[in-house]
Amino acid sequence: MLPPGTIPRLTDFAFDFLNDKEKRHAFRDFFENGDLADVNDPEVKELFLEWLIFDRKIKGRSVLEAYIERNPDTLDTQAMKTYTDLTKSQYGVFTIEEIRVFVGFTLRDIFTDMTYQIREQSGTLQAETDTTVLVRIGPVGDGWEIISPSMTALPITFGRWIKNPAESSSEKLSPKTVYELGRNKQSITVGNTGFMDKSGNPGTKARAETYAKARENAEKMLKKAGLNTAISIEAAENIIREYADDIAYGMTVFFELLEKKISAGDSTALMDALNDLYNHTPQEFLDGKSPYQKEREPQSAMAPKHFVIESSNRDDDFNFFVRQHEKATQSLQKKKFDVAISEFDDGFEILLRKRIIFPEIYRTYANYAIAMFGTGDRELALHLVESAIELNPNYDFALTVRKNYEMGLYDTLPPSPLLASKHETKPAMTWETSAACRYFEFLKRLGINFATAELTETEMKRLR
Repeated sequence: MLPPGTIPRLTDFAFDFLNDKEKRHAFRDFFENGDLADVNDPEVKELFLEWLIFDRKIKGRSVLEAYIERNPDTLDTQAMKTYTDLTKSQYGVFTIEEIRVFVGFTLRDIFTDMTYQIREQSGTLQAETDTTVLVRIGPVGDGWEIISPSMTALPITFGRWIKNPAESSSEKLSPKTVYELGRNKQSITVGNTGFMDKSGNPGTKARAETYAKARENAEKMLKKAGLNTAISIEAAENIIREYADDIAYGMTVFFELLEKKISAGDSTALMDALNDLYNHTPQEFLDGKSPYQKEREPQSAMAPKHFVIESSNRDDDFNFFVRQHEKATQSLQKKKFDVAISEFDDGFEILLRKRIIFPEIYRTYANYAIAMFGTGDRELALHLVESAIELNPNYDFALTVRKNYEMGLYDTLPPSPLLASKHETKPAMTWETSAACRYFEFLKRLGINFATAELTETEMKRLR
């Protein structure tokens, strides 16, 4: 995976590296056939920055090449190899040949006919085979990944049309090409709004006629995907309302809770049903009306949305939490209880801040409880273990921890020697003030059912 912060470092460096005159020339060259005001559009800004970093030449070298030469952040050799590898990245037109949900794509370059196995997680959820995309890919570690902030998806007929003009162009394909095509062709879309033309008409399947029908279709697809146990139709609506300000990510919540692989066709059908449910669901920010109701109002400029899940730093955030959880668990196994508590707490903070759903969060609560018992904070530990049980009433490990508490097995554990000194410098944590409590309340508001029956050997060892 491309290390977090890789591209932001290049962006920061670009504006330090370029003088004012070079910046003006770069803006003029990118927007020569467009409007400088377009840079206020976040999606156009992403295109401009990607072009500036990888494709724009200043004194014969790109911003990326200048960064490698100067190493302004004094990175070590291994870290710099990531940037050196990025010089081999390529922007091109690809067809999606195969999708492996939460694993990656097979992309075929329409010019060279070469295929690339691309590692990707969230971007696989709504992609469709035979779709043509313009995107930058590059080598990262031992594989290939998407480097662009998002893929520009084109209807396949447009993808075939682009081949001849692109081949005859003296300028190689780049994000600038996408910007110019977006101004000249009504059918192109950039970002996560789906195949929608500039008139605002979504290129999606026919909508359900009523809210009740949309609920029925969504409930049917949740069941087909094996999600109906974890997510009731009421919980689905709660998720939609909770993530109304970032619904493209909200859609990924459903896929993160999948317990089995589903086909690309079922994935698309599920997303279509959830899109329809979103567009029929009353939204607080729309004065209690649904997007479809709002669309029908006189003078309304709103169009229903069809979401495409795109690659984003959400994957980085999710993986950061997983690594944090693993670190905390390792500290727990070494009986470094104070360290584990700090690491668990940091993990809950990232879950809260980014509103990430972790399917096995009940494990985190139970393990966090063991760390709290180790410091002698039995009251907070009990809150944590009760939360684990409420999230998953069948979770044997948490049930066993509570039984051990009731038997007094934790009463003889002495407080950590570091606990007293730590509490001298900052107030003691309480359940009500903890990130774990606030995240628990967030999960309860959504109404997701995490129930499963599982007890791992690693967890059993910590009870012995």
